[in-house]
Amino acid sequence: NTVTGAITAKNGQNKIGVFASNSDTTLGTVAAGGKGNIGVYGKDSELSISGITVDDSTLTNTEDLSVGVVLNGGSYNGSGNVTVGNNGIGVYATGIQGGKDIVHNVGTLQVGNSSLGFYGEGTGAGVKNLNVNTTGINIGTSNAVGVYTKNMNTSVSGNMTIGEGSSVGIASIGDGNIGYTGSITVTDKGTQAASVGIYKKLGSGTITTSPGNWTVGDGGYGIYVQQAIITKDAAGKDISTMTSKSVTINNSADMNLGMSSVGIFSNGANTVNNTGNIIVGMTDLNGETHENVQKHLNSVGIYVTGGTTATSSGTITVNYDHSVGVYASGTGTNFTNTGTMNIDNGGVGIIVRDGAVAINAAGANINLGGTLATCRATTVGMSAGMGSTIINNGTIEIHNGRVYFDESIWDSIDARVKNTWTKAIYIYMENHHKWEVDTGLYGSKTGKKIAEYKYGKVEIY
Repeated sequence: NTVTGAITAKNGQNKIGVFASNSDTTLGTVAAGGKGNIGVYGKDSELSISGITVDDSTLTNTEDLSVGVVLNGGSYNGSGNVTVGNNGIGVYATGIQGGKDIVHNVGTLQVGNSSLGFYGEGTGAGVKNLNVNTTGINIGTSNAVGVYTKNMNTSVSGNMTIGEGSSVGIASIGDGNIGYTGSITVTDKGTQAASVGIYKKLGSGTITTSPGNWTVGDGGYGIYVQQAIITKDAAGKDISTMTSKSVTINNSADMNLGMSSVGIFSNGANTVNNTGNIIVGMTDLNGETHENVQKHLNSVGIYVTGGTTATSSGTITVNYDHSVGVYASGTGTNFTNTGTMNIDNGGVGIIVRDGAVAINAAGANINLGGTLATCRATTVGMSAGMGSTIINNGTIEIHNGRVYFDESIWDSIDARVKNTWTKAIYIYMENHHKWEVDTGLYGSKTGKKIAEYKYGKVEIY
């Protein structure tokens, strides 16, 4: 069937412009508005549509939202601009079976506040895809979502801007891959909750990002993966139960982080492979003193926990006091640096806690600058505590003797430290003399010996 001209469902309420059942239907543009109206409803049909517009609405109940296209089974092939005003939905597809895809090519995607651009939910066996290829994506505030899938693969292209207030660029629940090509800007959270570029929860799959320049505003997240199910006990306390699902994150994007923002967050038995460069932002003291670090809202390049294994071959830069390049926590959580980390001005390169393990691999570099933070926070290369382990097989260089060596190399309370790469710790003093650990390195604050070269390796005390 072919329907020419525009399809409009705006007047009145709970109306449908075109209903297609078990048919192959080609339509023009689709417009919806009003209360609970639907432009096109397809049941087990193959729909082809060239453009969608959903009007602004002040209605917030789910049943009152207007939707451009609703699909129950079947497939969708769209083109042209998709514009969804406040409190609306562009395409809502459920019951999508293997071999039946939701595809939209060309045009822009504009999603208003508290609105949803594309939703796809797969069922049964076989591969299900929701692909949105655009010339640009703009997502509003207050829980707005650009592309949302459940148990489907999704591929999205086009530079993307995401508003504040828990809005998300691409969300995936359950099993399914995510592919993104382009650059993302996550707006500062302002007075609202933080927003996220790519969000994955309780499922398996692979997240792949292209090279690009991402800006993650204050309090935001670039990529967020969560495998924990959170419930409440009788007293209202959170109980976290980890699923057996696993996601692989392959990030090639460069990220520039704002205050208290995180580049990549992973909780669970996931794998992170970072080849992008990450510039870490400022840490918000949260009204506390510099010494009360437990209350700070830190900016972190890569934050892994719950059994995640992570590797970074890119360059991670930290130039703000108390901010962290990589934070790893929990037994079974591992991080390996195979790239370069440039740390200065009271920042920290790597922190491991609660049984996590961090390795500075052979050929990798951690460079500690000589800028003394205004608050006098110590610049730290690797820090381990609470039963964690750090291993240096690469090179750690410290520039400018004003840095306290015993704190800036390692903070190893209840931790194990190994340095297995011969003479791999270099100290650049204020007179630019390069000193290799040989007869012993003594802390300038405590006077205790913290490193010595003997028996063919550097031993850390």
